[in-house]
Amino acid sequence: AGFAWSSRYRLSRYFQPGIEYWIDFGQINEHLAYNEQSHQVGPAFYGHLTPHIKYDVGYLFGVSRAAPQGELKWVLEYELRF
Repeated sequence: AGFAWSSRYRLSRYFQPGIEYWIDFGQINEHLAYNEQSHQVGPAFYGHLTPHIKYDVGYLFGVSRAAPQGELKWVLEYELRF
């Protein structure tokens, strides 16, 4: 089970700074303690490069012992409407 939260400030269509918080609780039946779960938080940037290409880039810091110390995430998306 997991949880992800993000919030952003829309400066423009092309640049939106924000923050993300990700949690991996592990298996539902395990009932892990906080430090055995993976909790990550960090800054993220969202926006459009063109009308059809969107990006999402962030760096997440580990805030619990089970989480990686740092992790880079990025998504590049091409929208095609039918």
